Parts: sequence; C-alpha cells; structure tokens
Amino acid sequence: MNDIEATIASQLASRDWQLAGSDVSDNQRRMLVAEVVEVLGQPARESLPNRQHIDHAITYAYCPILLAACREDGSERQERAFTELHQWIYPRVYARVGNVQDAEDVAQKVLMRVYQNLHRVGKPHGFLGYVSVIIRHEVIDYYRRIGRLDEFEQKISGKNGDNGDDDGMDDLEGPDSFLEADLEAAEEELIRMICACMPKGKWRRTFALLALTLLAQTAAEVAEVLKVSANAVYMLHFQAKKDLPQHCPDVIEFILQRLAPSQRLRLKEGNS
Repeated sequence: MNDIEATIASQLASRDWQLAGSDVSDNQRRMLVAEVVEVLGQPARESLPNRQHIDHAITYAYCPILLAACREDGSERQERAFTELHQWIYPRVYARVGNVQDAEDVAQKVLMRVYQNLHRVGKPHGFLGYVSVIIRHEVIDYYRRIGRLDEFEQKISGKNGDNGDDDGMDDLEGPDSFLEADLEAAEEELIRMICACMPKGKWRRTFALLALTLLAQTAAEVAEVLKVSANAVYMLHFQAKKDLPQHCPDVIEFILQRLAPSQRLRLKEGNS
C-alpha cells in the first residue's frame, strides 16, 4: 500500500465512511484510488499533496459510491449509506440551528428530501453538493417556520465566504469545486423548472424574470438581448412575477427558499 492509498484508507476510517470497505470488490477499491489520483493530477507514488486537496479528492471519488448505495432500496448498504449521510448532514445543520432537537428534526427532513430526489442527481461525483442544496433549503425553511427568518438573514448578511456568497452558508458549498459544480447543476434545474411551467407564448416575460432574478443581469443587458427598452424589461419582469404563482404553484415556495436574500428581494419587489 503506497502513501496515497494509506491516506485514503485513513481518511475514510476517520469519517466512518465504510461503503468502500471490505465488502466491496478489489476492482471497486482500485477505481476509488484511481479517481482520487486522477483528481490530484499526479502519479500515485509521488509525494502527497496538501491535506485539503486530498480531502476534496476523496469526497469526489466517494460520492458515486454513496449515491449508488442510497439507491439500493431495502439493502444493508442503503441503510449504511443513510447513516453516513446523517453523520455528514447533522453537524452542518446544528452549526446553523444551534438546538439539538431542532437540528435533528431538520436533518431528518433533509434525509427524507434526499431520498425523494435521488433520481434528480445527475452528477454522481457531486452528490454531496446536491445534498448541500437541500440543507440550505431546509435551514431557511426552519427559520421561516419559527418566525425568525428576518433575524437569521440579518445575522448572516454580509458574511462572504470562499465562494463569494452573501448568505453565510458558504461552507456547505465548498470551497470544494466539485460540490460547487453540482450546485450550478441545481441552479440549472431550477431554471428548467420555471421554463417548464411558465406560459410558452410569453417567453420574453420568463427570460426577463430569470435574467434579473437568478442570473444577476441588468435591465440594460436584457434589453439588448430582447431588443426592447429597459422600461419594457421592467414591465416584462413585473408581468412574469404575476404569472409565476398562477402557473407554477408547486415551485414558487421552493424558488423563494432557494434564493439568497438579495435575490428573494428582487423577486418580491422587482428591484434590479
């Protein structure tokens, strides 16, 4: 066993990640090591890279194993997978909720939503990034339920993390670039959901809504694309906000909870 293989084994054991343990084939274990080495971009027998880099590489390589086990309905591996997921989710929720019982309740909601949405995960290597999206949603929903969302947003306002977000939850997304990539996929999925439910004959309204609210474009940029005035863009945006609850009742609440506070304000008030 070389240095990288020994480090991988040590890291998996320290995280209590057992799905790549003795019950998997030698071929599967070799694939895990090969993926870690590929991410690190160096031969397996060279000196080890920095600790954070190898931690991220192990997470990247382990995510498909974890996802596959989560999808094995009724199996012991599925039970183990959700145990490991809970161990990963709970401390991240507790850090934001600060109450043991409430954190456990939120963590269980996250696990349920993960199970219900396993079919939506399109990038196995970014599985935990997808789980992070759900954690974000459920934490925000928790503060909304207890009537402290404004207080929570004030507390996290202006906290800029490694990824440049302003919602104080940056460590859920990274700084692992592989997890960030899956968040980008989740954002694309949200855009597809909106496009699917909005009236097809009013695509300009939908475009203005997405551009101003989610994509952080200016009215001038949207006007140039649509070949209309900036005032017309604001009107399209206003009309789209009226269309949204009428045509997309199943996604409107999810949309509001997924957005950062600044984006949610733009959606509610129409400011750009």
